[in-house]
Amino acid sequence: MNIRKLHFQWVLPSIVVLSTSALSQDEVFIVPSGSPFSQTVSENPDITRFYGTTELSGSFEFAWDIRDSEPLYLELKFYPNEQSQKKLPYMVGTAPPTELVVFDADIALPKLLSPELTQEIRGKSLLQKRGEATIRVKNLFTAVDCDHRAYVVTFDGVIE
Repeated sequence: MNIRKLHFQWVLPSIVVLSTSALSQDEVFIVPSGSPFSQTVSENPDITRFYGTTELSGSFEFAWDIRDSEPLYLELKFYPNEQSQKKLPYMVGTAPPTELVVFDADIALPKLLSPELTQEIRGKSLLQKRGEATIRVKNLFTAVDCDHRAYVVTFDGVIE
């Protein structure tokens, strides 16, 4: 059998099938024009990943997740303003995300708040604090958890 013929009859169609099955997930996402994020293939079909770095402006909220009246872990959520939302990928048929879960809340805490407020939150005497900021984030992923789509980014700094 001709190797070239085998290549075109079996290898190329296999690559096309593998790449489309790896890229096709139940959800299709829109990456807005000019967005710094690009979609990548995820090893987990339930998670969609985007790589890139950008600055986002909006409000943030540090809050302890409380279970059985005990603060267990510190969460940081960021609520991008309308202009910043235009940079974020989102699922077809939905609006851009209005809430982002931010990894590295402990790292972001002293960069976003004063030393006094940082100490109060770490000491759990202050359980919640809100503010406004422009932050740099990198790498976004999204998944559905408990019938709610979450968008998660990694904290990469504060823009002053």
